[in-house]
Amino acid sequence: MSGTFSITATAAAMLILDNVVPGDMVMMIEADVILRGQNTADQQMVPVMARPPDTTSDITLAEWLALVKGRGKGLKLDFKSIEAVEISLQTLNEIKEEVKTFILLGLQMQDYNSLCLAVAISDTLVYRQTNTV
Repeated sequence: MSGTFSITATAAAMLILDNVVPGDMVMMIEADVILRGQNTADQQMVPVMARPPDTTSDITLAEWLALVKGRGKGLKLDFKSIEAVEISLQTLNEIKEEVKTFILLGLQMQDYNSLCLAVAISDTLVYRQTNTV
């Protein structure tokens, strides 16, 4: 059985993923990253797992990575704001030795109409593509 489905990356969704979807059916885990309070007066330099128009989440990037890094699945992070990228890369750098799979990084922002993908295995960049759409 194969197929594609989407679950918003919240703590509850990760429990659903564990209990409903058999591990061998999932090849990649994808989530969107913004800053907590993105584009509000309460914006903080804390990356969280949410998709605009949401501005916050019940799970930070660091917490999400702790849940998924040992699953042996590919990871895809779609950044919805340029401000979330650098601090998120610092978070990824802290766990790079623990991740034994590839990570796709996508930059998908309405403001810039651009897409940047990188494929990394541990800390070695093996492919980079930048497109203006």
